[in-house]
Amino acid sequence: AAVNADGTFELRGLAPGRYTLAVGARGRRGGGDEPTGRASITVSGVDLSGITIGLAPPAVVRGVVVTDSGAVGLRSSQVRVSFTPSQPAGADTFRNRGGGINGDFTFELAGITEPGYLRVTPPPGWFLKAILRDGQNLTDEPLALEPGAQMNGVRVVLTQTASGVSGSVRDDRGAAVLDATVVVFPDDENQWVYQSRFIRTARPDTSGRFEITGLPAGDDYRVVALQGLEDGQATDPVFLASLREQSQRLSLAEGEAKSLDLKLRQ
Repeated sequence: AAVNADGTFELRGLAPGRYTLAVGARGRRGGGDEPTGRASITVSGVDLSGITIGLAPPAVVRGVVVTDSGAVGLRSSQVRVSFTPSQPAGADTFRNRGGGINGDFTFELAGITEPGYLRVTPPPGWFLKAILRDGQNLTDEPLALEPGAQMNGVRVVLTQTASGVSGSVRDDRGAAVLDATVVVFPDDENQWVYQSRFIRTARPDTSGRFEITGLPAGDDYRVVALQGLEDGQATDPVFLASLREQSQRLSLAEGEAKSLDLKLRQ
C-alpha cells in the first residue's frame, strides 16, 4: 500500500495471522540511504488502527574481496556479495541487498534493515574460505546491525581449495539408482539456516555418479540418499531432523575429496 502525504496508510483484506509491516522507498529493492521501518502485528478478525512504524536510516556494510594465495586471474565481475535476511518469509521487496563488486574488488551493501547473513557467490573453481572483520569470523554468523550502523573493513577471502564428496547411490540389490537426491547437512542444528553453505544436494548423472564440491571442512556432517525430495525440504529443519537416524556420518578435512557408495534410504 502507498503511504499518504501525511504518513498514513491502509491495508485491507488481511487474513488472520501474524504479519510484518515493512516500509521502504517505492520502486527500489531495499532502498539505499532512505529511512526504512518495520512493525509486527497480529490480525485476529477485527480492524487494527493507530499502528505506528518508526523510520530509521538503514545500515551499510563495506569491504573488499581477497584470495588466500594472492592468485591472479580472478575478475571482479565474476564475484557477487550480498546480504540475505535470516527469515526467508520476509517481504521480497527488501531481500538480497548487493550484488556485483567494484573493479578494485571493494563492495558496499546498503539498505540493510534486519538481521541476516553475508553471502558470497564466487565463479566456478573458487570457494568462500572466510568472512573476517577485526579478527572476528563472520562467515556463518548472523549480523544484527543497529539502524544507521556503518560496518567497514570486512574482508571476504576466496580460495581454490575446497572439500567435497562424490560417489554413487545403490539400491538393496547393488544396482545404481539414477532417480535419487543426495543430501549433505551438518549435525549442528544452528547451521540449519536459510541458504546455509553447509547444506548441499546433488543428483546422480547418467552414469550413476554424484558430486558435491565446495563444502566447508568439518567433522559433523551427515549424508543420505533418498527419493521424492520436494523443493525446500533440504533446508527445512523439521525434515533434516527426521533424516538424522537414517543418515550416514561424514567428516571432511580441508581440501579433502571423499568417495562414498550410498545405499538408497527406504
